Amino acid sequence: MRLGLNLNAIVVVHILAFMGEHATDSEECARILKALGDETRLKIVQLLLKGEKSVSEIVQTLCMGQPQASHHLS
Repeated sequence: MRLGLNLNAIVVVHILAFMGEHATDSEECARILKALGDETRLKIVQLLLKGEKSVSEIVQTLCMGQPQASHHLS
């Protein structure tokens, strides 16, 4: 059996590592996971894991409006 990591698995690994290093309690972990439960925010995270992007690049890549992207990044 060959094991491979797809992009979603890599995102989860990065999130768990971040939470292990920075989240101080279960309430904060729940807040982070809730924010990432939004499909658009998860797509943005996946995109940013590939490298630094400007808001314009996020808007163009994900075919969304600038106000919507800014909302999800705030």
